Amino acid sequence: MDNAPWHKTKEIRKWLCEISHLIEVHFLPKFSPKLNAAAYIWKETRKWASHNRFFGLVTDLKDSLFRRFNRFQGNPASLRTLVPYYA
Repeated sequence: MDNAPWHKTKEIRKWLCEISHLIEVHFLPKFSPKLNAAAYIWKETRKWASHNRFFGLVTDLKDSLFRRFNRFQGNPASLRTLVPYYA
Protein backbone atom coordinates (compact mmCIF):
# COMPACT_ATOMS: atom_id res chain seq x y z
CA MET A 1 0.00 0.00 0.00
CA ASP A 2 1.09 3.54 -0.48
CA ASN A 3 1.54 5.76 2.53
CA ALA A 4 -1.73 7.63 2.27
CA PRO A 5 -2.95 8.64 5.74
CA TRP A 6 -6.27 6.81 5.32
CA HIS A 7 -4.37 3.53 4.88
CA LYS A 8 -3.00 3.88 8.40
CA THR A 9 -6.13 4.67 10.41
CA LYS A 10 -6.99 2.64 13.50
CA GLU A 11 -9.86 0.97 11.70
CA ILE A 12 -7.71 -0.11 8.77
CA ARG A 13 -4.90 -1.37 11.00
CA LYS A 14 -7.40 -3.35 13.07
CA TRP A 15 -8.93 -4.87 9.94
CA LEU A 16 -5.49 -5.76 8.58
CA CYS A 17 -4.68 -7.57 11.83
CA GLU A 18 -7.94 -9.51 11.56
CA ILE A 19 -7.14 -10.71 8.04
CA SER A 20 -3.38 -11.16 8.52
CA HIS A 21 -3.80 -14.90 7.96
CA LEU A 22 -5.15 -14.13 4.46
CA ILE A 23 -2.95 -11.30 3.22
CA GLU A 24 0.43 -9.76 3.94
CA VAL A 25 0.57 -6.01 3.50
CA HIS A 26 3.69 -4.04 2.69
CA PHE A 27 3.83 -0.27 2.71
CA LEU A 28 5.66 1.31 -0.20
CA PRO A 29 8.42 3.81 0.44
CA LYS A 30 7.29 7.43 0.25
CA PHE A 31 7.40 9.03 -3.18
CA SER A 32 7.83 5.77 -5.09
CA PRO A 33 5.35 5.89 -7.99
CA LYS A 34 7.34 3.28 -9.94
CA LEU A 35 6.45 0.76 -7.25
CA ASN A 36 2.76 1.66 -7.28
CA ALA A 37 0.94 0.02 -10.19
CA ALA A 38 -2.14 2.15 -9.57
CA ALA A 39 -0.12 5.29 -10.34
CA TYR A 40 0.40 4.13 -13.92
CA ILE A 41 -3.27 3.31 -14.37
CA TRP A 42 -4.39 6.66 -12.94
CA LYS A 43 -1.94 8.51 -15.18
CA GLU A 44 -3.41 6.84 -18.27
CA THR A 45 -6.95 7.36 -16.99
CA ARG A 46 -6.39 11.08 -16.46
CA LYS A 47 -4.76 11.38 -19.88
CA TRP A 48 -7.77 9.95 -21.72
CA ALA A 49 -10.70 10.70 -19.41
CA SER A 50 -10.16 14.01 -17.69
CA HIS A 51 -7.01 15.89 -18.73
CA ASN A 52 -7.60 19.41 -19.98
CA ARG A 53 -11.38 19.01 -20.05
CA PHE A 54 -14.15 20.93 -18.38
CA PHE A 55 -16.95 18.96 -16.74
CA GLY A 56 -19.98 21.07 -15.90
CA LEU A 57 -21.37 18.35 -13.69
CA VAL A 58 -19.72 15.78 -11.48
CA THR A 59 -21.81 13.12 -13.19
CA ASP A 60 -20.13 14.01 -16.50
CA LEU A 61 -16.72 13.43 -14.94
CA LYS A 62 -17.90 10.14 -13.43
CA ASP A 63 -19.26 9.01 -16.80
CA SER A 64 -15.94 9.78 -18.48
CA LEU A 65 -14.02 7.84 -15.82
CA PHE A 66 -16.40 4.87 -16.00
CA ARG A 67 -16.02 4.73 -19.79
CA ARG A 68 -12.23 4.59 -19.41
CA PHE A 69 -12.43 1.88 -16.73
CA ASN A 70 -14.86 -0.10 -18.87
CA ARG A 71 -12.27 -0.03 -21.66
CA PHE A 72 -9.68 -1.45 -19.27
CA GLN A 73 -12.16 -4.09 -18.17
CA GLY A 74 -12.95 -5.01 -21.78
CA ASN A 75 -9.26 -5.21 -22.68
CA PRO A 76 -7.25 -6.27 -19.62
CA ALA A 77 -4.19 -6.91 -21.79
CA SER A 78 -3.89 -3.14 -22.26
CA LEU A 79 -3.05 -2.85 -18.57
CA ARG A 80 0.08 -4.96 -19.05
CA THR A 81 1.71 -2.19 -21.04
CA LEU A 82 0.84 0.35 -18.33
CA VAL A 83 2.38 -1.58 -15.49
CA PRO A 84 5.64 -2.92 -16.97
CA TYR A 85 7.19 -3.75 -13.60
CA TYR A 86 4.26 -5.98 -12.67
CA ALA A 87 3.40 -7.79 -15.92
